Amino acid sequence: MRTSFKFVVVFMLLTLVLPLFTSPSAASQGKNEYIVVFQAGTDPDLASQQLANRYAAEVISVYHHALRGSLLRADNDQIAQIANDPNVAFVEANQQWSLDAQTLSTGLNRAFAPANPNLYINGLHDYTVDADVAVLDTGIDLDHPDLHVVSAINCTLSGPYEGTCSGIKDDGHGHGSHVAGIIGALDNSYGVVGIAPGVRLWAVKVLTNYGSGTTAQIIAGIDYVAAHADAIEVANMSLGGTAESVAMDLAISNAVEAGVTFVLAAGNNNIDVNNYHPAGNPDAITVSALADFDGLPGGLAAPTCYTDIDDTRANFSNYGAGVDIAAPGVCIYSTYMDGGYATMSGTSMSAPFVTGAAALLASTELYTPAEIKATLTATGNFNWVDDSPDGIQEPLLDVSNIAVFNPVMLTTQMPITLTATGYLVSAMQTTDLSWTGAATATVDIYRDGSLLINTLNDGFYTDNIGIKGKGTHTYRLCEENSTDRCSPTVTVQY
Repeated sequence: MRTSFKFVVVFMLLTLVLPLFTSPSAASQGKNEYIVVFQAGTDPDLASQQLANRYAAEVISVYHHALRGSLLRADNDQIAQIANDPNVAFVEANQQWSLDAQTLSTGLNRAFAPANPNLYINGLHDYTVDADVAVLDTGIDLDHPDLHVVSAINCTLSGPYEGTCSGIKDDGHGHGSHVAGIIGALDNSYGVVGIAPGVRLWAVKVLTNYGSGTTAQIIAGIDYVAAHADAIEVANMSLGGTAESVAMDLAISNAVEAGVTFVLAAGNNNIDVNNYHPAGNPDAITVSALADFDGLPGGLAAPTCYTDIDDTRANFSNYGAGVDIAAPGVCIYSTYMDGGYATMSGTSMSAPFVTGAAALLASTELYTPAEIKATLTATGNFNWVDDSPDGIQEPLLDVSNIAVFNPVMLTTQMPITLTATGYLVSAMQTTDLSWTGAATATVDIYRDGSLLINTLNDGFYTDNIGIKGKGTHTYRLCEENSTDRCSPTVTVQY
């Protein structure tokens, strides 16, 4: 839902120094790359050419504005001479940099996910959860390096096309990307990690970049999920309002009947959830928020980004008999739009923890949506204080039981490489696909998360999409009837 409490801090960190970068060709010649900074007032173009002439160094690029210098390739003897050249102020090795080390959010720790060895949360990006989760929200940052987005659809169309879904539109708000990271951010040594690491994410944009959407737009998104119930196991809806829609409730219930587990945020109004929708739908799972500031039980932590009492119901969280389970929802650090990260609070943040936990169960294909709901509530703990006026303490999400939360995990070793080139033919979208590494006689090609075709493994296929004008599509290729021997997902724009 659009979070009522906007405590957002965006971090864009590039701090960890890694070993010297050496190109294969340079390494074979005993040469490395160096940044050369010239003395003040030196002409960088002329000075760079002089270095090349005097010392037989290879100039790769020249810098003119932020500093006067150049990038060059040289061996040890050459760089020693260059460092002593009168035009040179100093020399340093060309190094690799990366995002800061991966953070385990307090909410992830409070749900005991890192302690469950079945989830392989070790910062190595060696496994991902074999499940598909739809995020009905403001969209997801489609090229965020910490998210595994396999499909996207825009349902925020208005005018004569309202109530339909078509095309792809990125997250221009940040809320949906934050939700997506809580669910399934990659366990890849930087950024954050989700409770279902690397789960396949479907971006179903039902809210505009202003964070709002109509009933028709949201129902269109639910309808889209139900139409793809053969692939999507779980759906998250961190949205709602004090109005009521019987049609939306019916759509959710029918989608659950089709086999998709729906998880709903309880809302941030500190009211009975009976007065907030779609929360409280009996066929879905409604989640309230816990205030937790240290990722540990005990109620001993001081507040951080938001003032509340540790290990109690968040003072903004809705409550009531319609709430099924609680999860951390205060000061949660997760992914954000434009490749960023942010800290946010709300039941919008607590719902995706439960969604990710539901995906852990759904990956085994052993549970119906009703059984997933029953299992999540049965395995929760009560080591927290529920001070809501309804007198009902809901179970708190807990995925520590290794016998229950033992998901199907896929290795991240992807032997198949896929290249996709998109272009227009008579204004119609067309994509040329080429691949290597598949071993079966035929391969399965997926467009926008759905199976497009099973075709011969001859390394080439042209997809005549039949849609006019600009657009965006995602592609993935797998060996026949396989979900673990696949290519990475690639995005094509026209």
